[in-house]
Amino acid sequence: MRNLIIILFAALTIAACQKEAPTPEAREKGGILQFDSGPDFQGKLIAVHYFVPTGDVSTMPFQIVLHGADRNARDYLAAWAQKAREYRFIAIAPEFAASDFSTAQYNEGGFISSGSINPPEKTTFALLDRIFDFAQEELGLSNEQYNLYGHSAGAQFIHRYLQFYDSPKVAKAVVANAGWYTFPDEDISYPYGIKGLFSDHESLRGNFYNKELTLLLGTADTLRDNNLRVTAQADNQGRNRLERGNAFFERNQNQAAAANQDFRWQRVLAEGVGHDHRLMSPAAADFLYQ
Repeated sequence: MRNLIIILFAALTIAACQKEAPTPEAREKGGILQFDSGPDFQGKLIAVHYFVPTGDVSTMPFQIVLHGADRNARDYLAAWAQKAREYRFIAIAPEFAASDFSTAQYNEGGFISSGSINPPEKTTFALLDRIFDFAQEELGLSNEQYNLYGHSAGAQFIHRYLQFYDSPKVAKAVVANAGWYTFPDEDISYPYGIKGLFSDHESLRGNFYNKELTLLLGTADTLRDNNLRVTAQADNQGRNRLERGNAFFERNQNQAAAANQDFRWQRVLAEGVGHDHRLMSPAAADFLYQ
């Protein structure tokens, strides 16, 4: 009898050990985290707006949203909140204040200063992975990768980030309605091309083309407004954002084909949408998470 009791007790103990741990359910929450950019950026604080929907945070994808020239990260995050609820993903929107990050530091990622390429860790690009790690720790998450979305100035940042900064943490990226582009083109000088910057531009292009990049273009984004760069070099890419986006995609697609390189990009058109992040954001979320 005693042996039977011991056997039963052991069986119950094993069953208890094998029982699955409780699912870490989170209630919907949002707010702002203050990220210290560190000594390379004089300790400038970056407000990181975040939104976590209700659900099991351990299985949720992670989305980083980059604002446009108005530096209105809060508005950008709000445009993603409903889709975050619907598809159950975590979203953050870091705010690169104009007082702390110039156009060269934000739109162009601080890639070049005084005609020289900056060390990777001193570019604004390097902050993205650090912000991701910081948000993970602050929110108690354990994601290994994140998706990227940027509109307008944020789209400029992202396409240069993917081109010049190699991060294993990026899963997919969406570039929406950028005003103008840096072509991975050895015949055009920076910031419109990469002439003279790299000894092995073929490898650079091949790496860039192998990224899961979606170019999202509003078919009504055809106005030459006050925020559109209208230099001769920019106009060579097209007269408006739609034309420039199409030219960027097609030029790179042709270059990849000519060099026999893999080309993993796609172009998606948002029909009837102009330069409006509130309409572009849900369109991006649908094909990222649907």
